[in-house]
Amino acid sequence: MEASLRKLSYPCYQMVFTQNYSLSEGQESVVPDTLPDIAAILYTSAAPLIRSKDVSDGRVRLEVNVPARVSCEGEDGTVFCLDVNIPFYLSAQEEAIGVESKCVVNLTLCQIEARMLNPRKISVRADLDVRLECYLPGMLDSSAAPEDDAAALHVLERSADVSCVSCVTEKTFVLTDEAELPDALPAAAEIMAQCAAVSVQDVKAVGSKVIASGTVRSEILYRCDEGMLHSFSFSTTFSQIIETDCEAENALVELRVLLSGMYYEIIPGADMRELAMELHLVAQVVLRSTQRITYLADAYSNAFALDVQRESRCLPDCCGMRLLRESGRALMETPTEPERVISLRAEPISAEVEGGAVEVRLRLVLCYEGEGGCCTVQRVAAQRLESALEPGQSLRICGVSVPEASAIATEGGAEARFTVEVQVLISQEQTLDAICAISYDETQRNDTDALPTLVMLRADQSRDLWELAKANCSTVEAICAANALPEPGTAWEKLLIIPKAP
Repeated sequence: MEASLRKLSYPCYQMVFTQNYSLSEGQESVVPDTLPDIAAILYTSAAPLIRSKDVSDGRVRLEVNVPARVSCEGEDGTVFCLDVNIPFYLSAQEEAIGVESKCVVNLTLCQIEARMLNPRKISVRADLDVRLECYLPGMLDSSAAPEDDAAALHVLERSADVSCVSCVTEKTFVLTDEAELPDALPAAAEIMAQCAAVSVQDVKAVGSKVIASGTVRSEILYRCDEGMLHSFSFSTTFSQIIETDCEAENALVELRVLLSGMYYEIIPGADMRELAMELHLVAQVVLRSTQRITYLADAYSNAFALDVQRESRCLPDCCGMRLLRESGRALMETPTEPERVISLRAEPISAEVEGGAVEVRLRLVLCYEGEGGCCTVQRVAAQRLESALEPGQSLRICGVSVPEASAIATEGGAEARFTVEVQVLISQEQTLDAICAISYDETQRNDTDALPTLVMLRADQSRDLWELAKANCSTVEAICAANALPEPGTAWEKLLIIPKAP
């Protein structure tokens, strides 16, 4: 016969699917008749933009665009650019995904490369990493004391604090700004490359709202009327209030921001010295709240032999969010001596956890002017960010950004300087050994007639009253009553009377 245990349920979101995808796509483009033949490709820039996300039963579909802008030098010496859009389509299938699933996406552009097929045609290829996480509303279940005492059960209930995903939501918003070129730079004739790096500085929760603030650093490469390339950067701050459907006051907030649209243009009629920016962004929020759950740790019966089924569950206990920040340098060799550094672009292409550290790989793209005109070189650099952890703790990467990047010319090349920020979640897994089912045969009673009516022994801290009662056919309540103990924790180093339960 099976004991009727009470079932406790705690609402939470459960991750039902997670997967990393490495995608590669390419597109070709023909030079318009109004432009000269290509003599050389100078610079290529791109950014992944999420266009759509559709969830249905058993499937998630994503559409991502990577608009690439390729700066070229014509055979007549003019500099112009070509726009090539590279679409990506991803369909992930998993039975556990439902229409109520909430999906969190992370996009990393690992490589963008343009090459000339002939003077009138180019090919652009992009390598994209996509991390997809799907959460479904569900319950964290546990068993507690039975609803009746048919088996004369004695149970030990315990509590534990566990971290559960309490909300998954997102908000789209638009960020606009205008910037003026400094006096030291010439007026802009055409934007040749554009890049927007999003960095989240502060996230806090008030009531059911999440307040996030950060900075977008815009990097612009432009051509002046004389044909020379120049770079200009400016920062735009943002602050957003994101509504959630639960109490977020004491929750840990995991925030990821994606671009869904990126537009830069030169404002006409202002001597071509002012730029306008419009960014479309998606803020994805995962809230992790601490819940105290009750579970059945042990049980016994003085009347019947029990068949106890247990299950071990590894549940995370999130300790907090931490921002890791490190500055790095890297030497970049160039084929010709740089006379002028035009720009440096630093973009994270991967991040891996190694114990208590995060190893970030960056793609550095240097544009400079040397003998023979503008040139571009790139290399991959690595930056290690350490984090002090307590025993048993682990890291989870929530976001990687490069808020600062610059370069100075040196002999034989340039020295790149950059700052890397990594937002990490600190967690510590705990294992709960809990009872999930109890059965017994009510026709087979324990024979306790031969046991002594009472036992006297000196208690110590190696065994608590629960263990003494279980081993001697007694109960904790009977031991406390027989020894006038106000509470179980006061029995250490005392001579105890342990009466046999009736």
